[in-house]
Amino acid sequence: MKSLLRNNRRFNSRMFQSYSQIESTMRTIRFYFIFGIIVLTCSCSKSYSPSSEEVVLDPAILNTALELNVEKETTLSNLGGVEAAYVYEDSIIITHNRGRQEEGFIKVFDKNFNLIKELFREGNGKDELISALVSWNGFSLIVNDFLKGQIANVDLDKLLSDKQYIPSIITYQDKLVFTVCVEDDSTLVMANPFYFHDEKTGIQQGDRRLIRTTPDKSEIASVKYPFNTFNVSGQGFLIPSPSRDTYLYASRSESAVEVYNKDLSLQKTIYGPKTIAADYRTEPVPQNDTQEVLYQNQHLEAYTSCCSDSEHAYFLYYGNLFTPGEEEAGSETYILQYDWDGSLSNCYVTKLMLRTISKGRGEHVFYGSLLDDEGEVHLVKLNTGE
Repeated sequence: MKSLLRNNRRFNSRMFQSYSQIESTMRTIRFYFIFGIIVLTCSCSKSYSPSSEEVVLDPAILNTALELNVEKETTLSNLGGVEAAYVYEDSIIITHNRGRQEEGFIKVFDKNFNLIKELFREGNGKDELISALVSWNGFSLIVNDFLKGQIANVDLDKLLSDKQYIPSIITYQDKLVFTVCVEDDSTLVMANPFYFHDEKTGIQQGDRRLIRTTPDKSEIASVKYPFNTFNVSGQGFLIPSPSRDTYLYASRSESAVEVYNKDLSLQKTIYGPKTIAADYRTEPVPQNDTQEVLYQNQHLEAYTSCCSDSEHAYFLYYGNLFTPGEEEAGSETYILQYDWDGSLSNCYVTKLMLRTISKGRGEHVFYGSLLDDEGEVHLVKLNTGE
C-alpha cells in the first residue's frame, strides 16, 4: 500500500496531460465548429436565476469526514490499455480503455476478470467511436463520443442477462458537448458548454445550463456565443434521480453542485465546501470575431467523478487549483454524498487521488480507480472499517 500511495502522488500531472489533450483537440476543431454556426435568437427559460436557493457548505465538514481505508487493491495492467474502472454490484468490473482498433473503449469483466463483453472499437464504422467520455451513474454507463456527436446508454442488467445485447448508438446534432444524459432514445439532456458566468471577468453568457433536446435538433450550435468557453466550463457530471424528477449537476470547473427539477429549472446551488475559484483570461479569435476564455495560470479541479444509488448521488471532490505538469503530493480527496434534494448527508475522505468512484453494497463501501506514476491503473475497494 505504501508504494501505491507514493506512486499516486503524481496523478495530477498525468490527469492534466489528458486534460491538455482535450484542450488541444478543442483548439484544433474550434474553427470547424464556429464557422458552422447559424445565428439565431435564443428564447429560453433561465436557469441562471437569482431567485433559486443558494447554500454555502461549511468548510469544517471536511475536518470530520469519515476516512476511507483500502480493503483490497488490484492492478489492472494486464487488461489492456485501461484508463479507468468502475464496479457494478460488487462483482462486475467495467474498464474504460484508451480506444484502439484492436480494443474496445469499454470492456466488462466478471469478478475473476473473465471477459464478458467488449464494446465500441475505435473507428467510423457501425458500433464504432472515435472518442469516449464515460460517466457511470450506478446502474447505466453513458459513453459519449463528443467528436462525432454519438452517445450510447449501456444497460448493465441487459448486458449481463442477454448475450446478444448490443447498446444502440444515438447520433445527435450538437457535437463537442461533453456532458450528456440519455433520457430515452428520443430525448437527451445536455449541459451547454457555452454556459459561463464569472463576476471577475464580467462575462455573463447563457440563460440555462441544462437543455432537453432531441437527437435531430441543434440547440447549442445554432446560437452564436461571443465567448468560446469549451476549455473552462465544458465538463461536468450530470446524474438523474431514479424517478427522473431531479437532476444533480456537479461542475468540474466550479466548486458547486446544482439541483434541477424535471423541467430543468434551477432549484438550488450548493457552493463549497472549499471557497476557491480560478482566474481567467480572454484571447481574441480574429477569424470569427469571438473571444476564447482560458485559465490564467492554474486549472480548478472541483468535482471529478460521480456515481449514485437509489437514495443518493456521490461526487468525487478535489476542490484544488493545479498547475499542469507539476507534481501534487499529499492531497486528500473527498466523496460528498447528496440526497436527491441537494442536501449533503455524508462526507468521506481518502489520501488516494482517485480517478473514478463506484458505490458498493455496504453503507460505507466504495470502489475507486487511480493511476500510479508508472501509468498503471489500480482498482481499490474502500470502506471505513465500521
